[in-house]
Amino acid sequence: MTINVEIPEGLRRWAGIVKPAGRRLLFSAVGNAVSKLINDHLKRIAPSRHKTADRLGATPTGHLEKRTSFSSNESEAVVLIPIPGISRAFKDISIRPKNAPYLTLPMSSVSYGKRAATVRGLGYMIFRPAAKGSHKTSEGKFSEYQDILMGSKDGETIPLYVLKKRVDQRQDSTLLPTKAEIGNTAARSMIQTIKHFAKGAA
Repeated sequence: MTINVEIPEGLRRWAGIVKPAGRRLLFSAVGNAVSKLINDHLKRIAPSRHKTADRLGATPTGHLEKRTSFSSNESEAVVLIPIPGISRAFKDISIRPKNAPYLTLPMSSVSYGKRAATVRGLGYMIFRPAAKGSHKTSEGKFSEYQDILMGSKDGETIPLYVLKKRVDQRQDSTLLPTKAEIGNTAARSMIQTIKHFAKGAA
């Protein structure tokens, strides 16, 4: 996901009289400041987003701690956030499989954060039970496993993934700083840069 940071309204008239090289410098400062703001925010919230890993007894993937990057020119800074689904900070999202018929949602510490091919490489035979009610639980009751991928290794069979055609997730605005925080950070970085060079030119 990318966030475009343009010239704040209060600075547009001033920026119009600055040479292109100066505006590029300003937006480089903006990109750096907003990128740092987002990195710090994600690092702060990451420990509270390990509920699935904790429930499964798995090691967190650390996907929220991926570092952002930015590019800039004379009119804007663009911050790239390389985290799948991070747009949920601004809207509800629906996740659908791209190159497979199903999404695979982990049910075990073995499969958490891993693709089926990776789990297979660990020595598991992975299979999808063919018929509804064709398997019994340890209590002797039949279970509907047709929407589950099972894994078998060393004589033990465990559920690995739930299969889903689509997963809907509600908006979670706490995933990223607010628009006001991003805007204020951008404006503040511009003003600080202007003051720095004004002081040097004095």
